[in-house]
Amino acid sequence: MKSEIDVINALSSLLETEFPTIPIKDEDEAEGFDRSCFAISVFDMEDGKVGEMDETNIDMSVFYFCKGLNSGFLELLNMKKALAELLQEPIKVDDDFYFTCDDLSFVISKSDKALSAEFSVQLVQYKEPDTEYYYMKNLVYKKEEV
Repeated sequence: MKSEIDVINALSSLLETEFPTIPIKDEDEAEGFDRSCFAISVFDMEDGKVGEMDETNIDMSVFYFCKGLNSGFLELLNMKKALAELLQEPIKVDDDFYFTCDDLSFVISKSDKALSAEFSVQLVQYKEPDTEYYYMKNLVYKKEEV
């Protein structure tokens, strides 16, 4: 089963491929990080069921921080355009599994020289069955003699 970890790894891989010179920082590093960089953040996750299938809904963002704090608005606009094109396509987790970024929106902070691409991901998949089932007709009853 695919999880939010697979979504984060696929996004990280995509960003590293498309923007090889821009590092992805650890989300827990709030201050003192080198710019320019990306950060991936998960805000909310909810698990549920859709019929017989497992469902995971994830609200997340990809942040981009400009090189400097004194200039970079054009850089933010260019990155917004590049991320919009990139995140509107299905994103590959593996050969058999892709996801899409739904409800994609962008927020630009001119004072922080930062861009936030906010979206939701819905994973709906069949739970892989256990390999062993124990049916009543296959159980062997052993009677102990007293």
